[in-house]
Amino acid sequence: MNFIFVVISEQQAIVTKVNELMALCDTLEQEIAKNKEAATKLMQSVLREVFQGKPKEQEELLLAAEPKAEYK
Repeated sequence: MNFIFVVISEQQAIVTKVNELMALCDTLEQEIAKNKEAATKLMQSVLREVFQGKPKEQEELLLAAEPKAEYK
């Protein structure tokens, strides 16, 4: 078997780039988690408004949530 060895400076550059990309992945994972949490809270708020609001408001919210005929 033949092995090709990469010079140390190139190895260090690769490690540096991998570390940068992993840090970016960590940041994106944190943002995704925060956005999921915000979406869950928003959905809970909307559902609470629909089911605990006044009957007239409930009807308006349910109608607003229905897909429009032109989009079907």
